[in-house]
Amino acid sequence: AASLVSAEHGVPVRNGSIGASLALLAALIALPVPAESKSDAQIENLRAFAKVYGYVRYFHPSDEASSIDMDRFAIYGAQRVRSLSAGAHLRPALESLFLPIAPALRIVRSSDTSAPRMPAGVIPQDPSGLVVVAWQHLGVGLGNAQASYRSIRINRKTELPAGSAFGTIVQAVDAARYRGKEIRLTASVRAEVPTGSAAHLWLRVDRIGGAPGFFSNMSERPITSATWATYEITGKVAADAASIVFGGFLSGRGRAWLDAVRLAVRNDSGEWTDVPVANGGFETGPTGEAPTGWRADTPGYRFVTEQDDRTEGSRALRIEHTPASSEEPLFDQHPNVGEMIDEPIGRGLRVRIPLALYSRNGHTLPQANMQLVNDLRAALAELDGDAANAADVDVRLADVIIAWNVFQHFYPYFDVVKTNWDSVLSDVLRRAIADKSVEDFEETLRWLVAQLQDGHGAVSQPSLNARRGRLPFRADWIEGKAVVVAAAEPSPLRIGDVVQSIDGVNVDTLIARDERLRSGSPQWRRAAALRALGTGPKDTRALVKVERNGTVLELQMDRGRPSDETARNIAEPRPANFAELKPGIVYVDLATADMHDISARTPSLAAARGVIFDLRGYPKNNHDVLRHLTSMPVQSAIWQMPEVIYPDRQRLVGYSSRGRWTLTPKEPRLRGRVVFLTGPQAISYAESVMGIVEHYHLGTIVGETTAGTNGNVNVLRLPGDFAVYWTGMRVLKHDGTQHHLIGIRPDVRVTRTIQGVREGRDDVLEKAIAIISESDASVSAAVGARDARRSTEAKALTEF
Repeated sequence: AASLVSAEHGVPVRNGSIGASLALLAALIALPVPAESKSDAQIENLRAFAKVYGYVRYFHPSDEASSIDMDRFAIYGAQRVRSLSAGAHLRPALESLFLPIAPALRIVRSSDTSAPRMPAGVIPQDPSGLVVVAWQHLGVGLGNAQASYRSIRINRKTELPAGSAFGTIVQAVDAARYRGKEIRLTASVRAEVPTGSAAHLWLRVDRIGGAPGFFSNMSERPITSATWATYEITGKVAADAASIVFGGFLSGRGRAWLDAVRLAVRNDSGEWTDVPVANGGFETGPTGEAPTGWRADTPGYRFVTEQDDRTEGSRALRIEHTPASSEEPLFDQHPNVGEMIDEPIGRGLRVRIPLALYSRNGHTLPQANMQLVNDLRAALAELDGDAANAADVDVRLADVIIAWNVFQHFYPYFDVVKTNWDSVLSDVLRRAIADKSVEDFEETLRWLVAQLQDGHGAVSQPSLNARRGRLPFRADWIEGKAVVVAAAEPSPLRIGDVVQSIDGVNVDTLIARDERLRSGSPQWRRAAALRALGTGPKDTRALVKVERNGTVLELQMDRGRPSDETARNIAEPRPANFAELKPGIVYVDLATADMHDISARTPSLAAARGVIFDLRGYPKNNHDVLRHLTSMPVQSAIWQMPEVIYPDRQRLVGYSSRGRWTLTPKEPRLRGRVVFLTGPQAISYAESVMGIVEHYHLGTIVGETTAGTNGNVNVLRLPGDFAVYWTGMRVLKHDGTQHHLIGIRPDVRVTRTIQGVREGRDDVLEKAIAIISESDASVSAAVGARDARRSTEAKALTEF
């Protein structure tokens, strides 16, 4: 091991010294554990590796570190460090791992009180004419085509994010002839993609009036195989369907090929009959150009037909990610040469790493010994990284090390969450070692994300998702009970049934178990747990015990397949998108009404005595409706993208607030009383809308508190095909106070009743009608006085 270290200080490496060094390190690893237990030693060693890994990956700008697959390096490093027999051997092991990619790194004893000195070769005697290379992070770019988040090294070309997260082809047919029938989309597909990217087919049924219809994009079974195979999606055409929209897409990077795209419906005799598809085999039109008959124009992707006779005909369609690059910095600040990380890593050690390096002739200084670099690359190449499986303990450890570091350095809400994140590292490493299966490890990752208390926080793994099915009903928590508020037909359940147990497990226990692995506010975790109630192995039968009007019933119900959208799209009974509930009182469902339809109806909305906007879900890209509610410009809440150049969320250099909405007034203005309905399932985009309503008093807010999570989602892809979703930016209320975990509180709080559900009444909607009708005089007077007072305050406080 000493020869590896000395080589990094400029001592020539003799032939055979690498093998001898590795043999020496292996001998060190084989020594017995002294006083402490092996499990404690493992955790402390892994903690130290994890901390150095995060500093090197995200803050040390060497070209060597940026040239290797750091996901594979995490697996390799976890394997090497986990095998160490004693803490005394940790320092040479860490040096042998990291010096090939961070030649300026030094690991010293914590007792070394000398001032950190820059290693030889970092600052040449004459640095004139040299450029500085250092990391800048806007949030953090994780290579997932989320354009909001970016990470670059200044004075190095960096791939620009795609204009979209996926490149898609689209075609549509009129649905009138196929209403009520089963429909099937098939195609031959293959893909050559990196981890986290995939090819998909997609099929959607659009209904008259905008209500949700069938939709599937194979999210639970993405295509990553480089071999041609046939895939299909099967669904149902609604009785009021307007159009059938379909196609394929490449998500993320790489390339995908499609051929033999077919659409079919099942006729009354059960046979499949083709629906005409324009150029489904991509044989029409010139080779080397976009496919005739399809819309294919996503920025950042190229769509060309090419010769390929391995499936049907002689041609196929290739979709390819075509990134651009730039050397432009993200913002002005960056670390200067001479600035260092000097942090304890445990085991009586600390690490010292430069934050900025000079570059000469296109390479950062000092340059590593290339024999060591090549040896490391060869070792990483031996790992089957593309087929990494979380059944392997080292893959599990790598995943938690990668994820913990992303949140350690870039999660923006630890100031309000107050989680002991350092302690979480030890706990999650222990859990990952103890896990016996991929399913166990999914729970470990969910537990890790739950500690963030982030409503966007979630974990997904396609193969696990594909094994699960849902029960076709939806429940809400009413009067301390899980009450059925929607169910697919035909169903043994009735609206208003109180669910007592599923498969013999009390519903309170089921919800409590689920909530422990959910991230976010209490109201969001409860809503999410209720949505998942009864989820289990697909195609299995569940025993659901319910109470119905004083009688206890035991009902048998089937869990549908993941591709069955019946359970996923079950919605509570609500009025139509646009409905006049009483003379002069109009209802608009913002979860289903698009802006085009709203704009067409604004004259009638402006003439109404009152308008009720229902935002108890997710808006349908229709926030422009707020322009008809104001006489002055309004802005969204304070969106803050962290500008990061230092680790551990220390010395944040600033925030970027670009992208914040400014909405100008638009005629006709709605003159009647306006009420917004909301609740805990309103999250993110919905809270951006409701935040404007709250601050500028654009209407009376009725219902319950929203989820308390806003900001663009970031996606972290991990070995083993896991995806972790989280919030990468901070959102504050307009007055600078906390939004996270607090949300938008109603002006008039309304809780539902079981009796109301059983009678088919909507307690929240009824209160809104009462407010507009002024039948509730006390509420009306209080709300009116408050609106007048807050309107004056808002005009005085708002800056544009």
